[in-house]
Amino acid sequence: MVLPVVALAASFALAIAMPVFANPLQDSINTNLTPVADKSGLQASNKPLPEIIGNVIKYVLGFLGIVMVCIVLYAGFLWMTAGGESDQVKKAKDWMLNAVIGLIIIIAAYAISNFVIEKVFEAMQ
Repeated sequence: MVLPVVALAASFALAIAMPVFANPLQDSINTNLTPVADKSGLQASNKPLPEIIGNVIKYVLGFLGIVMVCIVLYAGFLWMTAGGESDQVKKAKDWMLNAVIGLIIIIAAYAISNFVIEKVFEAMQ
């Protein structure tokens, strides 16, 4: 059952990639899309790639931080509504511990990625 699905997915991926392989004049095509962006009302970005990647990382980690804060709030709600049931309190403590560990990991990932992106910018200058 798995083999036909994998074969179908592989053939679909190759069918999508065929136009890329079929164009021998790929190098001669003008890839400057600034006029296209101007006509469409969009603006071309002059930001370097490390800055774009850094912004994406910051947004993703920011979103994950919001999710972790929501999990902490959920754990607090479970704890407050436990009514003395030890199973419910244990479940709330487990959720809280996991959320705090997740927040620590997210903060560490943010600090590391911020440091790396800054060093890449310094190396580019």
